[in-house]
Amino acid sequence: METYTHLAEDALQRIESTLRVDNSTMYRERAPRAELPYATLWPLSMWQSALIYAAQRDTQRYLPTFRRLQKTLLAYWDEKHSPPGFDAYPGGNDKYYDDNAWMVLNYVQMYEMTRDRQWLKWAQDVHRFVWSGWDEQLGGGIYWHQSRKSKNTCSNAPALVSALWLYSVTRQPEYLLQAQQIHGWLTARLQDPGDGLFWDNMQMDGRVDRTKFPYNTALMIDANLWWYRLTSREEYRREALRLARSAEKYWFGWGSRAIEGFAPFVVKLCEAYRQLARVTGDSRWNVLIDRTAAFVRTLRSPDGDYPEDWTGEERKPPVTSMMALASSACLFELASRAG
Repeated sequence: METYTHLAEDALQRIESTLRVDNSTMYRERAPRAELPYATLWPLSMWQSALIYAAQRDTQRYLPTFRRLQKTLLAYWDEKHSPPGFDAYPGGNDKYYDDNAWMVLNYVQMYEMTRDRQWLKWAQDVHRFVWSGWDEQLGGGIYWHQSRKSKNTCSNAPALVSALWLYSVTRQPEYLLQAQQIHGWLTARLQDPGDGLFWDNMQMDGRVDRTKFPYNTALMIDANLWWYRLTSREEYRREALRLARSAEKYWFGWGSRAIEGFAPFVVKLCEAYRQLARVTGDSRWNVLIDRTAAFVRTLRSPDGDYPEDWTGEERKPPVTSMMALASSACLFELASRAG
C-alpha cells in the first residue's frame, strides 16, 4: 500500500504533468478543459500550501518549485493598486480579500521555514492589502471582495491569524491591535452563540448568512491557539477545544468515519486539528486527520485524481483539478506527520 507521503508526491507530480502550461510558468485550473486559460488565485494558493508542506519534508526537491510558482504569481500581482494586492486572475482588477489572506499565511509560513526575509516582506505587503478591506461599516470587519458587498468569516478569520502570526514574528504592535479588532468583530457578529461555530457572512443590510463551512471555524481554532501561545491564558485553549469538538460533531461523517466537505475546507480543519494536537498533546485530533486521509485515499482514481468534494454518502467523481490535487497533497502530508 502506498504511504501518505507517496500519495502526496503523486498528487504534486500530477499537477506538474497535467496542469502546467507547456513551456510556461503558468497553470491551468483543470484538465482536459477549463473555463479560463489559466488557474485562478485560490487554487494556486492551495498549490502553494502543498509545496510548503512538501518543502518542509524535502527542501532541496520542493523549494525550487515554490520559487518558480512565485514567478507565476507575479502575473496576478497588481502593483498599481493602492495598496498592491493579488488579482483573482491575471490583469483582472478583481481582488478578493480572502484569496489574499491565504497568501499571507503561506508567505509567513515560508518565512518561518527558511528565514528568508523576502517571504516576510511578501507576507507584510499582502497583509497590508487585506487590512485595507477593513472599515467601520457594520461595526467593523474586512470585506470579502473589493466590490464591498459583504463581510465574510473567510476573509476575517485568516486575516486574524495572519495578524497574530505576524505579531509573533515582528512584535509590531499594529498587528496585535488589528487582531484584537478582528477577533472582537467576528465573535460578536458571526459566531453562533449555541455551538460556537461561525456563520459565513454578513450582508451590508445586516442580514447574516448562517451557512457554516469547516474552514471558517478552523481558522478560529487557529486564532485561539495563537492567543493561547501569546498570552498563556487558559480561556483561549478551552475555546479552541470547544470549537474543535463542535466542528467534529458538525462535519464528521459516520459512514466515512472522516471529516467531510469541500476539499480545501476539510484541509483547513485538519490543519487546525494538527495544531490542536500539538498544543494539547491529545492524539485524538491526529486520529481524525488519519481517518480523513484514509477515506480520501479510497476516492482516488486509477489515474491519481480525486474529487473536489469529500463527502461519503453522495460520492463525487474524481477530477483532474488543481484544487482537488493540491488539497489531497496537503491532507496526505498532514497525515504522514500525524503519528
